[in-house]
Amino acid sequence: MQRPTTRKRPWPHAATGVVPLVIALGCSPASGGGPSTAWFEDAPLASDATAVDAGPIDATGAESDGGVDGLGSGEPDADAVADATPAPFVSDPQPAERLWPVPGELLILHVGVDSLLPKMGEATIVVGPTGTITLIDVGNDKHAGQVRALVETLNSSWLTTERGYPARSKRQVEWIVLTHFHADHGGGLEDLLQGDDALALQHGVVHRGWVDVGDGTTAGTWEPLCAALQSKPLDWPLCAPQTLPVCDLGALASHHPATTCGGLLRGRIDDPADDAGMAPTFLDLGGGARLTLLAADGWIGGGSLAAAPAMGYDDTNQENARSVVAWLSFGAFRGHFGGDLTGSGEPTEPDVETRLVAGVADSVWGPRGTDLAVAHHHARKTSNNATLIAALAPSDGRSRNVVGGISKLHVGSPHDDVVARWTAATRLGTGRFWVTHRTFTSAAPADFPALLDADGDVVLRTQQGGDGYWLQAPAQGVTQGFGCVRRVP
Repeated sequence: MQRPTTRKRPWPHAATGVVPLVIALGCSPASGGGPSTAWFEDAPLASDATAVDAGPIDATGAESDGGVDGLGSGEPDADAVADATPAPFVSDPQPAERLWPVPGELLILHVGVDSLLPKMGEATIVVGPTGTITLIDVGNDKHAGQVRALVETLNSSWLTTERGYPARSKRQVEWIVLTHFHADHGGGLEDLLQGDDALALQHGVVHRGWVDVGDGTTAGTWEPLCAALQSKPLDWPLCAPQTLPVCDLGALASHHPATTCGGLLRGRIDDPADDAGMAPTFLDLGGGARLTLLAADGWIGGGSLAAAPAMGYDDTNQENARSVVAWLSFGAFRGHFGGDLTGSGEPTEPDVETRLVAGVADSVWGPRGTDLAVAHHHARKTSNNATLIAALAPSDGRSRNVVGGISKLHVGSPHDDVVARWTAATRLGTGRFWVTHRTFTSAAPADFPALLDADGDVVLRTQQGGDGYWLQAPAQGVTQGFGCVRRVP
């Protein structure tokens, strides 16, 4: 679809008190907005009006997935076939400043990890509607201070009783999800869990388990975490080997392959009472928000369990292939996270993405796919294959968004091929491909008009209980609003 022309204009002066009401037709951007000192981009609907709203559920055609995507509600799933006459999404007033949490809404902060530090990294902070904090990866050891400072700011300045949240401590975090054992995703965890300024972790660290390790695993990340967590109260492995390894990769006589990943079928992860039901495992983020765990170590869950294919251990991409995959839901909003999951099918880049689609596209994602997808492996062509993208972002004209968690040392990211696949046809509607940083020799906005280099954080906050959401690049002064593809007006 042709992207609409845009224009930039200064934000109205605060003294005027002018905050316009924005109406987004369907899932197109509702508005631009940004900090009062910056510029913002106003992106109206395309003149051909090819962006299509999710629309209401057809009462005669509504489908039910048995509560998998409905998260156990047993109600008709919002993935039903859309009717032909969508209703407009009426957005909240556009934000005048940077997006921070508000009670009753979900916030996702894709951290623009410090680009001047000599290490790669990716980290995401998810704030639930009741103020819970979940970290999905934490960057490298050089980024621990940045992640910790954001947690402190959130708890001390925003998630306060004065703003309507339950009381929290300065460094309180409920969950940490580690997608895989590479330094750019988990290298900062050791520092965050120790010392006088350690995070106050309430529940624990979710990871694939102490399984299937080899030369592709980063010893400096895996070994200290293994020593600190293995078989302790904060340890939440999803897969298990026949015998647990010692916490020294050099001393292992076996790769300790997983014999089961039954941790993907435990219902609410911290409630043993529902384990026998073998429902997809989820973290309760409060206020109706959930993070459902769909895959780990190459095993696919989502309602049944499919064992991993044979994969090697020596290449870094074979470690990537074992990434944990998660599905975030709140109201009509859905978001996909998959770490560095691979999909090219090259000998050292196993195609787990296609197996994931086969296992969960129908039962969990449904025909409408997602609202937000975090591009796998920093938007590199080892990942993000055509099958995955078609399932998460079908070419139906509805507006969706992709975020690439990229530091400036992820040279070449985002790859041209990946941006081209995600932005082809009408997959994103009038949505964008947002990257926290764009690196040398990477895809350029001049070639891909939907590509936006945030040069820092990318922040999402839902509105109207998850019927829609705002996406923002604070450093660029760009804010856009969208209606969710599953929204039922």
